[in-house]
Amino acid sequence: MKTYNGKELLMLLVESEKKVAELYHDLSGKVSHPKAKAVFEKLAKDEERHEEIYTALMNKFEGDLSVEVDDDALEFLESLVKFSYFRNDAVKKRFIKEDALVVAEKIERDTLILVQELRSLYPNIAPDEIAVVMNEEKKHLNFVLRTLENQMYPTLGL
Repeated sequence: MKTYNGKELLMLLVESEKKVAELYHDLSGKVSHPKAKAVFEKLAKDEERHEEIYTALMNKFEGDLSVEVDDDALEFLESLVKFSYFRNDAVKKRFIKEDALVVAEKIERDTLILVQELRSLYPNIAPDEIAVVMNEEKKHLNFVLRTLENQMYPTLGL
């Protein structure tokens, strides 16, 4: 068994939510359809609210959030942090600006995994807020996937 400090997960979630909100604001500014613009702005506002939730949790638990985990869990958690889109330049370089929705998909998937791990490690920390965030992140991922699907049809000649 090893000790893992969950503050690292919270810091990554704060950072990710802030950056993905910026991405959604950017996408909102680039689309011309009013409904798409409104959806991206809503997604951005959701992400900003999630950032506030995680920041409040970090402030609430100023001390150590250490928990005992087995070696496999520790390796997995460290990989999640190390290969985060926003912290790993090698991961970022794989995508170009036109891949914004692909990046959004990766970020939404990663966020769901991070939040699931947070909830698993600390089931008693803000369970209601975490449940709300999980539900919203699932909706965000669904929206991004549907948008990607709709973009694919023209390229397939359908």
